[in-house]
Amino acid sequence: MSRSIALESVKEEHKALIGSFNELINKHNVSTSQFLEALVSNLPSASDIVAVQNLLEKRINEIRTEELNRYIQEGKKMAQALGIDPAIIAEGLTGKQAKIAKPVKAKYRSKENPEETWSGRGKRPAFIANYLAANPNNQLEDLLIND
Repeated sequence: MSRSIALESVKEEHKALIGSFNELINKHNVSTSQFLEALVSNLPSASDIVAVQNLLEKRINEIRTEELNRYIQEGKKMAQALGIDPAIIAEGLTGKQAKIAKPVKAKYRSKENPEETWSGRGKRPAFIANYLAANPNNQLEDLLIND
């Protein structure tokens, strides 16, 4: 078990504190978890312990997200090296056929910038909201694409 915390991932303002922490656990020859156990067992209130618990859960989720992203990237590289479509791997892992997003045809177009379009799905884009807010007589139907 590690007897010190790596300083690379620590915020600049906490580096001195972490350095002192590392010296302390090395001096007393205890593990990080033993030190934290002693610290938590001496917290004065349940709310302090809950605050520490929340911090730990947050850090666990951060680490899991980092690990997951790293594994996904490694898997993509491996699939690419083997010439395998990653969707096939996803299908094998989940037992479900991977959904391939089909492009959705635009339903609305901005009058000011014809490059701005919206399919009518998801959150309304700014050009729609701005058009409707500009005049109470403006209607969404005014922006329909008539192909």
